[in-house]
Amino acid sequence: MRSLVFSLWLLTSTAAQAAPVALKCTDSSGQPVADLLVDSEAGHMRWSISSYRITHQNDRYISAQEMDRPDQVGGEVWVLDRVTGQYIRSGVAILAERFSGATPLNPKLQSFTYSGRCNAPLL
Repeated sequence: MRSLVFSLWLLTSTAAQAAPVALKCTDSSGQPVADLLVDSEAGHMRWSISSYRITHQNDRYISAQEMDRPDQVGGEVWVLDRVTGQYIRSGVAILAERFSGATPLNPKLQSFTYSGRCNAPLL
């Protein structure tokens, strides 16, 4: 049912898609994660505290890149399937195993990939 609601949202007119849309997201295990706010007209998305610039969109996919942050090495890319709601987030960053206060312990360059599904909430 959620896929049907999501698909109906995606197939509506361009004018209807101009308004920002909040999607409920789950990770690959089905656990709820942050909501995704998609603003196609403004060309950006927001997920938790991260902002993304939409770099490409067509009838099937939306691709977005994390907005530049001067203090960050690397970055993140989102691809959202507009038909199924499936997403993949992937990135490269300097990550630490743990912190001692504010000091990262053993920081190193790493890659990561997360996936899941985002759907329009049921009314």
